[in-house]
Amino acid sequence: MNKCYSIKFIGILFLFLFSFFIFSCSKNDPPEPKVEEKDDEFLYAFERYEIVGKKMYAGSEDGAVDRTEQFDPEKYFRTAYFDKSKLEYFKQDSIRAVKDTLIEYPLNYEANTFKFKTGDKDSLFRWNIYAKFWQYYGKFPENKQEISYERYFVRLIKDRKEGMSFYLDERGEGFVDDKSFFYGNIYHFPTSKRMTEATDTLAYCNVRYIYKLVKK
Repeated sequence: MNKCYSIKFIGILFLFLFSFFIFSCSKNDPPEPKVEEKDDEFLYAFERYEIVGKKMYAGSEDGAVDRTEQFDPEKYFRTAYFDKSKLEYFKQDSIRAVKDTLIEYPLNYEANTFKFKTGDKDSLFRWNIYAKFWQYYGKFPENKQEISYERYFVRLIKDRKEGMSFYLDERGEGFVDDKSFFYGNIYHFPTSKRMTEATDTLAYCNVRYIYKLVKK
């Protein structure tokens, strides 16, 4: 065999073996792990609550008398067993926002975990899993430095020897006002003028609970 052809043959053989070696190594190498992007997650801790509004009416022969100036919701709304303000007792400890879901802690009810969406002016809405609608919840500023929700506490006493008596002592989501209680419901007072007994009572307060970002 010609010496020149021998050199060429050896060169071609070397290139072939080198290419085969590279191909074999790359084929056996483990695939690069996929890097999954972590969903946005924010943790908020309770900071404070604010009494946004309050009202108290007492009954008299001439109808409701405004007693708001003497009304202290912290002292009026107390727990039955711990003698503690309901405003403080029923707060959530923390709130976690994960993508489009909010989780309230401690987890006491099924409704503590729910979908949310934001609207105009930092308004925050939760998906009511029972009634199937978007329910106003509170505020969630765009900078995500805090989150807040709104609650009300109310007590209504209507005691009648004749006719309909009614007693209400509850808390709920959102804010209320006089229109929430003075209307044509037979259980409530149609107007403040119908609070004619000394025991007639309507007391309510609106509270905003504010949570600050502690971890992202």
